Amino acid sequence: MQDWRMADARVRAAGGHLAQASLCFHLARFVFVLDSGQRRAAHAAAVRCLTAALPDLDPPGDRLEIPFEGAALAAVLRRPEGQGPHPVVLLVAGGDSAKEEFRVLS
Repeated sequence: MQDWRMADARVRAAGGHLAQASLCFHLARFVFVLDSGQRRAAHAAAVRCLTAALPDLDPPGDRLEIPFEGAALAAVLRRPEGQGPHPVVLLVAGGDSAKEEFRVLS
């Protein structure tokens, strides 16, 4: 394998591992239901890992924060390569799920 292809494969693998770590931190939050400090720390780690992973996923993604009624709704926008138009899919997490759980689908 050529050097640039190996480097690209390693970057893609690193992005996948960071996204997997994000899911692990997300699920760890449920262990800390009685400890809000640890729950917030696990959530912050999940956000950091997913945000770090996004540029290295295939297709790459961007974290968006959409203002809504005085708060911000976090979203991930991923665009396929090539000339569009491309189909659009909106995945809306339910009350007990989050975008960290949708990486395999999105």
